[in-house]
Amino acid sequence: YTLDAKPSHINVYDSMFCSISDHTSNADQICALMHSSQPTITVHHAKVDKQINGHDCGVYVIAFATSLCYGQHAMSVHYDRIKMRRHLVECLEAQKMIPFPCNYEEKSRQRFVKNEDIHIYCHCRGLES
Repeated sequence: YTLDAKPSHINVYDSMFCSISDHTSNADQICALMHSSQPTITVHHAKVDKQINGHDCGVYVIAFATSLCYGQHAMSVHYDRIKMRRHLVECLEAQKMIPFPCNYEEKSRQRFVKNEDIHIYCHCRGLES
């Protein structure tokens, strides 16, 4: 998944739609990265393109991150699955990332499919036991 953050809130762009609370190591990493002074970090799971197999995670992570870097709303993008891998290879060979081939959804769709709170404690900013 790819992350986009504001203080005490984080957007998760996950092509497999996994829950953060299902994976303690993911929640630990988020707490360490955010280093928020708040008692809770709210995780917003963005409604993004879903991969159709179990091995395209990395390609989607790079596509989401590239979209965010170029100011595209990853929640409005539908990537061209057939062209994604070839596009990534071309970007790596050219040593320059450009947005992945995609279509934009004209209508505004539901932006987030789920929100989760991660409760943290004060001195090390880790997960609450």
